[in-house]
Amino acid sequence: MCAVVSEKRGQADDGCCAKRVEKECTGCLACVAACPNSAIMQGPNDEGFYRPKLDASRCTGCGACAGACHLVQTCERSALESAFAAQSVDVGELLESTSGGAFRALASSVIRHGGLVCGVVWDEEMRAVHALTDNLEMVRRMSGSKYVQSLIGEDVYAGIGRSLASGRQVLFSGLPCQVAAAKSYLGGSPENLLTVDFPCYGVPSPGFFAEQISDLERKLKGRIVDFRFRDKRKNGFSHTTVVEFERPSGEVSSVTIDDYREVPYHHAFGKCDCFDMPCYDCRYASAERVSDITLGSFWGIEEVDPSFDAKNGVSMVLTNTRAGDRLWDSVKESFKVSQQDVQTAIEHNAGLVRGKELPPARKEVYAALKSRGFSYVARKFYRLSISRRIYSRLPVLARIRRMLK
Repeated sequence: MCAVVSEKRGQADDGCCAKRVEKECTGCLACVAACPNSAIMQGPNDEGFYRPKLDASRCTGCGACAGACHLVQTCERSALESAFAAQSVDVGELLESTSGGAFRALASSVIRHGGLVCGVVWDEEMRAVHALTDNLEMVRRMSGSKYVQSLIGEDVYAGIGRSLASGRQVLFSGLPCQVAAAKSYLGGSPENLLTVDFPCYGVPSPGFFAEQISDLERKLKGRIVDFRFRDKRKNGFSHTTVVEFERPSGEVSSVTIDDYREVPYHHAFGKCDCFDMPCYDCRYASAERVSDITLGSFWGIEEVDPSFDAKNGVSMVLTNTRAGDRLWDSVKESFKVSQQDVQTAIEHNAGLVRGKELPPARKEVYAALKSRGFSYVARKFYRLSISRRIYSRLPVLARIRRMLK
């Protein structure tokens, strides 16, 4: 949350700001980008989440931060209009996507028509960061789920503003709170801005993820260069984790982990006890969306429409505005598509309309991470018993036996 400004006092209301930063801030950092005096910077809080840091000596009380804050401003919402199950007919793009390949098709279409796309990639430090691009290779890097709070830099916010002002179309993709932040920063919804959001239960901290990366680099004796939470190449639509790393020799290798629970961070995400505090009371978990299109996985599509090959992943595409309808219409010929009832879609992706309750262990997890370190947290909270490990491998062993017959 930004430094909330009291117009009467003409300065930052430190008490109100501190309370809001602690309880409500989602770390969008729009206030950092909006401040004309560089009075707000970004830095991690005690749990490793991105937060704005106010330098009161630089603050002039101009109110720009409050004007850019999605918690202060009201973001227009639209009711879910249409729902589709969709699967790309391009097998290569389908395998590189978490679900059915819808985001990549939408983003590629915008770029081919002269626009830009803002989405999340891994940077060289294995941080999830928003990037603004008109490069199709960058769109490929944006494909796939990245289960961690992403960083939206000042240059990205400014770049979006400049591109829209020049008349170029921009597709911004992010969590609902990030879409709302982009619109608040821009002062509304410019005609050439398109937005995509995703159903979201919550995000863990970049600090926690960095600890997992460091632990893996130590064990693998190499530098992590890619981390795929739900890779489909081996086990199809699943939670298979694939980690690519560069050895000291320069050779790039990969390791595949069939049971995500053997990766402590991914296990923590699955248990939902590592999310940012505002996630447990999310104001955007609603059938009224802040974006033009909502994309997610169509869980259990085989129960609704058995004609889909569910093992390769199927997207849930929800169009919420006329602009969203037009964008989806421009690409859907390259998909196997079936229209679904909106209520059916909601029933098959609960993250659309509700978050998770605050787990009792959540506070203890981050307290232990800070005081005892990652290895202790992995052992205490996320270590699988030997019997669980054997059981988790049974499906893999069964597949191997079938191949040998």
